[in-house]
Amino acid sequence: MTASPTKKPGDKPNVLWQHDLPKEFNAELPRWGLAGSPLIEGDLAIVQPGGKKGTVAAFHRVTGEKVWSALEESTGYCSPIAVTIAGQRQLVAFTGSRLVGLQPNDGQELWAYPWQTQLDANIGMPIVAGDFIFISSGYNAGCALLKIATDGGKFRAEETFV
Repeated sequence: MTASPTKKPGDKPNVLWQHDLPKEFNAELPRWGLAGSPLIEGDLAIVQPGGKKGTVAAFHRVTGEKVWSALEESTGYCSPIAVTIAGQRQLVAFTGSRLVGLQPNDGQELWAYPWQTQLDANIGMPIVAGDFIFISSGYNAGCALLKIATDGGKFRAEETFV
């Protein structure tokens, strides 16, 4: 068995896979471009292209194959996050018009909270503490504190403070 060669500082990296997100997901680039970073959750690389073929999408982190896509709306300007809320691992994505919780394995929507801003400018990362999520946006949108609760296996976002 031979060892694979080790990269040295200054060596050019190898591209393993890449995607043209606006083209693949039929997404119009937001006014200030795509600003979120990919999230690695297990074997998934999760991104927010924000298009008619997927607002949020997951790719296999090694092969680059699309695993799932979810929603059909414009994206916000922040990255998706992975958290455990109300006892379940979830992805939280701040789109251009709402905050949503998704199942990591298939992108199924668990809950949503509408949050419309001028120019779909949801930029600030949501802050999660326990079962609570704090969101804030500019353009006179303000802020909200939400509690994510379950009832009979169904999730919901309850306003605690707006």
